[in-house]
Amino acid sequence: MRAAIVIPAFNEEEAIKVTVPVVFSVLENAVSMDLIESFEIVVVDDGSTDGTPNILESMKINYSNRPSKLTGTLRIIEMKGNQGHMKALEAGLLAFHGDCVITLDADMQDPPETIIQMLSLFKDGNFECIQAARSSRNSDSFFKKATADLYYRVIRSLTGIQVIPHAADYRLISRDQAKMIANLSENKKVFRLLIPFFKLKTKVVYIERQQRISGKSKYTLTKMIKLAADSVIGFSVKPLRTILTLALLSTLVFLVAFAYVLLTWASGKTLPGWTSILLVMLFGNMNLLIAIAAVGEYIGRIYFQLLARPSVLFHEK
Repeated sequence: MRAAIVIPAFNEEEAIKVTVPVVFSVLENAVSMDLIESFEIVVVDDGSTDGTPNILESMKINYSNRPSKLTGTLRIIEMKGNQGHMKALEAGLLAFHGDCVITLDADMQDPPETIIQMLSLFKDGNFECIQAARSSRNSDSFFKKATADLYYRVIRSLTGIQVIPHAADYRLISRDQAKMIANLSENKKVFRLLIPFFKLKTKVVYIERQQRISGKSKYTLTKMIKLAADSVIGFSVKPLRTILTLALLSTLVFLVAFAYVLLTWASGKTLPGWTSILLVMLFGNMNLLIAIAAVGEYIGRIYFQLLARPSVLFHEK
């Protein structure tokens, strides 16, 4: 069995010098334990502007001259500018060769030693995905813990997808499933939702996240909000259907108001022109809301049609 490790890196000149050798050592241990026969490390340089590209080139030359080059290789994928973490992951999943792929961040917060456990479970079990999840968030600030909990609650509520709590992008995926997800036509992929969406047979392993070995997190509040928006928009039409519900409720209110205006007019307690103006306004607003809701429902269906995700999920045993 050949394994691949995909490591996205953006301005990680200090971290990458540590991460690649540690991962290389872990994978060499996996070879010696007969978990795998060979491996490749695919580092995706996401438009770095520091010394990361030069360091990677030097490391590639060094590893190509090592005796272990027959079992392990280092590959470098260069993105055209900084396209973001998800796009870098996608590029790695499209480019890797092997029977399975493990995605790992370059900052060493996720312990590379867990790779051994992942490979063992994948080899011995009938799993399509081995997902690492945090056993606790004690090291996070109150704000980060609160926003993370809110994210998972909102996603489960709006999409109905049973996303694994506190599980990011440290996981092993079988080759077939990884290529299937990477080749989806949709532009904004959120892997932590796509995997439970396609109901991959998943085993969860729990880890303790460490502090970054250098630098600052690239995952800003803006990027967190963008991830939440992509997660909701890409997997749910509930916001559109909420508008439909509000339109129906507003229509009921308008009908009651419509009846009240007519009764007031019939009793002779209105000024000339008041009734006609209100009736036109109520009727127009009611039709406008219904039309917006109907268009929203159609747009939602067209959107999911354009995503072209497989509508039938099955496999032959």
